[in-house]
Amino acid sequence: MPDFTKLTTWDIWSAAVEQVFFSMSLGTGALITFGSYSPFRSPTNMDAINMNLIDYGTSLAFGIVMFNCMGAISFDLEIPVEQILEGAKPLLFGVIPESLLYLGEPTFLWSLILYSSLICVGISSSFCLLSSHLEILYGLFPAARGYTIYMSALLSTVVFLQGLVFVTTEGSFFLNSLDNFIAGPVSLVVSIYQSAAVFWIYGVTRFTDDIHFMLGFRPSTYMQASWLASPAVLVAVLVTNLLHWSSQNELLYPRVVGWGVFAALHVAVVGAAAHQALACRRKGNLALVLRPEPEWGPRDATLLKSRRMFSSQAMTKEYMYRQTRAKELSRQKSIAVI
Repeated sequence: MPDFTKLTTWDIWSAAVEQVFFSMSLGTGALITFGSYSPFRSPTNMDAINMNLIDYGTSLAFGIVMFNCMGAISFDLEIPVEQILEGAKPLLFGVIPESLLYLGEPTFLWSLILYSSLICVGISSSFCLLSSHLEILYGLFPAARGYTIYMSALLSTVVFLQGLVFVTTEGSFFLNSLDNFIAGPVSLVVSIYQSAAVFWIYGVTRFTDDIHFMLGFRPSTYMQASWLASPAVLVAVLVTNLLHWSSQNELLYPRVVGWGVFAALHVAVVGAAAHQALACRRKGNLALVLRPEPEWGPRDATLLKSRRMFSSQAMTKEYMYRQTRAKELSRQKSIAVI
């Protein structure tokens, strides 16, 4: 029977957030990369809604399949499902394949469906990660964009060689240790930096103006408040995740590797920010580090000019409104005194 009291514990909601990050590849740059391929006036709000619905549907389908498989093992071996989850075997590559033996005939068909779906997920995930990494390299070395095939082959080879350690005798140990840390804390840290940079430094007002200019309507106050609160909420989830991960890893080596990856991420982000701050200081104005670049905006020159006029018009309207409002308040105070 379902235990609804667990919904009152923070660990359940933290695990749910982690699963959302994993299933939607948040923090990896894949969504930003694919979004950059869309036309400027593309209805990204509908894309976001459809993407969430698809993710919810696939996660629900996977959950139904997973618990059916674990139910088959629990029924045949007469053990509780909790005992299966607490085992040392990984869920996707250990428990689920083993459960196919308890589902009955045709076993070959269940195996074909399972491993075909895993291959499709692996290929699609590889495309996402490869595309985001290639865009990073193209941003650093624009001339490399003309050698897409060679860059893709080189990057795929490097990733393949790095992944050989995971198919060794102790590969599952390294895979689980690294996957638990990267899928949780590392993705959360990247998302915290991204959301804080966009919503706190770039500013919700600028971001809202961008969406208004692109889609033709302004996001609701609820959405703007959610954006402002999202970095703080993610920090709370990150702290809980780190405490849980540390308590679950008693061995020294996985903890050292995990914290090393975690520290390297911070060093990379803080180092890049410090480099930009020093560059702005050389220009004589450190405050420039908190402002967008002069060329920031739509790639098309006409749209860029329209975007700047859009901001100027909005600022002028806001200024006139504030001036009119101040005069009305002053007049009301004068009448009250008389």
